[in-house]
Amino acid sequence: MNDATRVIRAGLAPAAKGEEFLRGPVFAGAYHLEDDPEGSAFSYGRTNNPTWVGYENAISDLEHAAATVVFSSGIAAIAATLGVSLKPGDVVVMPSDGYYGSRVLANGFFSKFGVDVWQEFQSAYERLSREELLLRNNGTIELTRRGLLQVDHFLSEFFEPELKTVRYA
Repeated sequence: MNDATRVIRAGLAPAAKGEEFLRGPVFAGAYHLEDDPEGSAFSYGRTNNPTWVGYENAISDLEHAAATVVFSSGIAAIAATLGVSLKPGDVVVMPSDGYYGSRVLANGFFSKFGVDVWQEFQSAYERLSREELLLRNNGTIELTRRGLLQVDHFLSEFFEPELKTVRYA
């Protein structure tokens, strides 16, 4: 199947005799559960309904992914991703013009759980700060615009020792 056809057909169930060709969207406000919600595939209409599942399936098909999770907002996606990824002792580096909510989340909420945004690579941070490639701001480390444009030149400084000399293409 070529890419144009995949884009049109992504996430759709194969055609079946007696079934509709394309089910329309299920709007959250109009969604309702049939019978007892205990056995329903969809337990909450706003974030778990046939339209969301179809959208997630379409993205999975297009990206050749095993699964996709869609969030209702960017900060929900950021909180979920950081929440399952960060552990005590981890370091977070964010661009200075990155989404404010994510910087507040990393600095305020995750710092309470031992996520440090400065100490592990302090010497590299200080050098990059002198070169005005990053800033330390309210406990977070933020790349300047210039730093963001040059990140590929210094990113390996933050790799594990055994990966510092690996060439990435």
